[in-house]
Amino acid sequence: MHYQQPDTPFEVLLAAKRAILSHAKSLPYHDTSVDNWVGVSFLTGQQVLLAQLEEVIEIMRVPDLAPVPGVKPWLLGMATCRGELFPVTDLSGFLTGKLSVLTLHSRILVIRYHEDYAGILVDRVLGLQRIASENQTKEWSSTLNELSPFIAGAFVNDHLELPIISCKAIMEHPQFRDVALREDEIPEVEE
Repeated sequence: MHYQQPDTPFEVLLAAKRAILSHAKSLPYHDTSVDNWVGVSFLTGQQVLLAQLEEVIEIMRVPDLAPVPGVKPWLLGMATCRGELFPVTDLSGFLTGKLSVLTLHSRILVIRYHEDYAGILVDRVLGLQRIASENQTKEWSSTLNELSPFIAGAFVNDHLELPIISCKAIMEHPQFRDVALREDEIPEVEE
């Protein structure tokens, strides 16, 4: 007669695993690898815009800003975030010349390009957006010419068009870096 040694606990578990797997049915295949664009939606003036999430490193409430004398009105002052000192620009004022009114909903999008930081004041952050990349187009049909140099495309569906603003294009634009108030731009004060 042949005597068989008792199984070790590990061997018992392996045998149970083999028995379970031999009777298991596979799950149906479902492809979840949809290519999505992710960004921040925000309001400036009456325009809803999107910014790519990789370009926005922080969204912050409007702090007390250190004023900078002799600059254009849309450069609101200096702020700090993560140990970095940077200028804060009123996006609406920069684009249209009409400064935003600060409210409890106003926010600063902190952006970084290479080693430079900047803050962009917006009227309201609407939230994160995850949109199927297949809805993206390079064309944008709006007549808002002041936005044109900064638009990197748009998302379009049946009833909505959301332009994507390029923070990189804003920071590279000569007008964004030309902040000094020239003599001919100083408003006259009535006596």
